[in-house]
Amino acid sequence: MDTHNSRASAFGVLLLLARLSASMVIERQDINLTTLPNAAAIVDNLQYTANCTAAALWVNNLPLDAAGVVKGAGNGSSSINIAFLRSSLPSEYQTSSDTALTDFYNDMSSGPLFNLEWLGTALDDVEAVCLAPTLEKSLTLDRLNATQNCTATAQFLSGTLGWKTETKPYDPSISANDSSWLDFIYYALPPDVQNNITDVELDVFYDHISTTATSGINTTLVNFLTGAWNSCKGRICEVQGYTGNPDIGGIGVSTDPTSLLQS
Repeated sequence: MDTHNSRASAFGVLLLLARLSASMVIERQDINLTTLPNAAAIVDNLQYTANCTAAALWVNNLPLDAAGVVKGAGNGSSSINIAFLRSSLPSEYQTSSDTALTDFYNDMSSGPLFNLEWLGTALDDVEAVCLAPTLEKSLTLDRLNATQNCTATAQFLSGTLGWKTETKPYDPSISANDSSWLDFIYYALPPDVQNNITDVELDVFYDHISTTATSGINTTLVNFLTGAWNSCKGRICEVQGYTGNPDIGGIGVSTDPTSLLQS
């Protein structure tokens, strides 16, 4: 009899604990995140790239101005924004209800939490970690066309690489901090990519190219640069500021501009 009562008591305790646990989960789900004293800390600890699928959808869902620039974070009524926020939250808050996350996102979008300047950080992180690698896989050097802007190409080849009168061995130590490198790549991109690529994605794409070069597998890059030189070397004199008499050879005589640099 005593054993039976003990078992019954133990079962009752377990049942009570289960009910308490369930009520605690419900309480966590319905908690108002915006009123938590650590609300700002929660935003600071968001992992924007925890789910790249949700993050990419979020970026594509952001409102844009007439120039195509992101003009805000949208609002919490969007299920895409809520899915992104949920995936970014610390694990202890990911079971929060949609209502709670809607309020929290609205506060991040247009309330006091927006002043934490999280939006720019989120965009940079998602672009660098989630979007740019996808771009790298879809872009190869044979899709780039260096003749689309021979001025930018000539500035890069002659100014950055030092290819004024002839090609030289490629130096992989040349830094992307040289804006002519990035201009060269940008103006060689397919037009549809130019219209949509961000500065962060362009930097990451350059890193991808330079990593390939420094790894010793740079034959493709050297061939691409050599082809660019052969196509645009006629603009070298112009971008280097040559101001000599274009009729130096006499009336009716035509001279290759690159031979003037060699003389």
